[in-house]
Amino acid sequence: MVFCRLRGRWVWISAARCGIEIWMTALAIPVFALLLGQLVPVNPSIHPDDFLSVSCPDRRSCLMLDNASNLWFAPGGGTRLIHRSNQKKIGLTKIAFTGLIDGWGLDHKGGLWRTRNGGRSFLPVPSPGGSPAFGIRAGGEVWLGTRNGSVFRLHRKKKPTRIAKIRGGGDLKLFDFNRKGLIAAATGDGSLLLSGDRGKKWAQARPLSGEITGLAVGQEGRIVVSGCRGTVMLSQDSGKTFKTLKLPKKPESWRSVCITSGGFIADGRFLLLGTPGNVLLGNADSGLLQNFTVGPKRNWRAVALLGQSGALLVGDGGARAVLKTGSGGELARTNLGHSRSAVTEIQMLGRRHVWAAFMDGEIHYSADGGKKWKAFPRSKAKPEPFEISFVDKRHGFALAGQHRILSTSDGGQTWQALGNWPDTFLNDIFFIDRNNGWAVGKMGCLVRTTDGGKTWTLSRLPTDRDLNQIRFVGQNRGWVVGDKQAVFRTVDGGRTWSRMLAGRGSLYSLHFERSGEGWVCGDAGIVLHTTDGGKAWTPQPAPTHSTLRAMSFLDQKRGLIGGDKGQVFLTKDGGKSWKPVEINSRTRVVTIACDRRSAVCLVGGDRGLLLYGNPFRFHP
Repeated sequence: MVFCRLRGRWVWISAARCGIEIWMTALAIPVFALLLGQLVPVNPSIHPDDFLSVSCPDRRSCLMLDNASNLWFAPGGGTRLIHRSNQKKIGLTKIAFTGLIDGWGLDHKGGLWRTRNGGRSFLPVPSPGGSPAFGIRAGGEVWLGTRNGSVFRLHRKKKPTRIAKIRGGGDLKLFDFNRKGLIAAATGDGSLLLSGDRGKKWAQARPLSGEITGLAVGQEGRIVVSGCRGTVMLSQDSGKTFKTLKLPKKPESWRSVCITSGGFIADGRFLLLGTPGNVLLGNADSGLLQNFTVGPKRNWRAVALLGQSGALLVGDGGARAVLKTGSGGELARTNLGHSRSAVTEIQMLGRRHVWAAFMDGEIHYSADGGKKWKAFPRSKAKPEPFEISFVDKRHGFALAGQHRILSTSDGGQTWQALGNWPDTFLNDIFFIDRNNGWAVGKMGCLVRTTDGGKTWTLSRLPTDRDLNQIRFVGQNRGWVVGDKQAVFRTVDGGRTWSRMLAGRGSLYSLHFERSGEGWVCGDAGIVLHTTDGGKAWTPQPAPTHSTLRAMSFLDQKRGLIGGDKGQVFLTKDGGKSWKPVEINSRTRVVTIACDRRSAVCLVGGDRGLLLYGNPFRFHP
């Protein structure tokens, strides 16, 4: 038997158990480094105590406080720990540093303390007793909120100055700020207090029926408040109105916990904490919340920004992980302001030019990769286009109804008829350049042109089933998928075709690289992979039994698939494994387009579903 220090206490246990417990604690740290795909591993130094608070005065240096009152210095943004001091006599519960030397602390009674030697020692600061609300604005200005609703401000060497006594303010619990002067405070009875004039005047709101357990203020008037029973509210107008955000379906434990705030991170998103082993990443523009699982079921307790480069998360058992921020991270709903008609086709040409076709004949165009959209006037050609294929920013082709083919030379603003097959039903169209194009449809039908649609050749592939999609990787090599797991290939521009696969169920989408590696997807979550142009196939099923209707790959490793019930999955290992992407909708996905350089993807489907973003950013 030996004395062993576990989770802040010395206990009398066997040597074997002591070694096992410490080994498990050390093991948990690198596991946590898998969060969100952009977490960098940290040094698995043994640290059995729970972290309570963290502060990072710059992007490479942080200080952490644990529940045994130990203060730790972490050079390198949390990659290793150096013990700085023990403040057990003070009983600190929260720290905030404005530099590597100057910092502040709050004890369990609400008393304020200050250090000018990097946390090696703290001295008391004359301040109002019982100040549970504590925050620091940019420039080192300290704000305190007391249990009687008084607000105090302290800057450097000056004594705390009371700037407001909020009528009905009650017990102030939380403070947060943004750089433009918006200040928010939460009280113990669930009230939210807001000020836009540095705290002189306050307005009161009550977004929640219960206590506010999390508060974060972002730029452009965005405020996030959270409470118990999984409540999360978002305001985009400085607190005038709030809307309830929908939690992810899994894990269900989010609906039964008191959610706390991790604050806004540098790229405009925010973090929420509360469920052991999980973190919510929110988008203040779209209101989308995504859950990320973090290995062992340990609680994250606090978050600190690492400048503009990311954030450091700390929690139970000495766990810590670094989140690198950046654009993208999920698929957010775009604002087109049009009807609820289904999106039938999305096409991207490079990083900028994007077109979206709708079942009701509308064509929308984006010149910035999908962020902002312009609706073109309805086509005078009847029926109107709903499947599109552009070869450059001006020239494109489209299916109209299921019998006609149209063309445009002004980027989709106007359309002209090219051909009409009243006895043929066409499902998909694809042009490789301004001259060479193909369309496929029911009963094995295929039409082909080599002169930009002036003349067409009608033929039928050796099947009586429907053909659903056709794609080429040059003027000669192309593939078609359809019902009965039909896959056909051509190596002579579509003059002749060979059957490469047949089976049960339908295939709806395909993607091939120039190397001959490719994927197809369809009924019952089936995904098939080939490395030789289709001679041999290997199953790579997605974790669903629903039909998959669309796919797009950035390269031979990263791809996105989607289908019924709003299900979207991504892979970063060429389809060997698939991970779900939460889109907060059960609407059927029918089209996906991705840009190889930026990794930005657009996802479209029924009821006007159109999502934009980089889904690969935060996934491991």
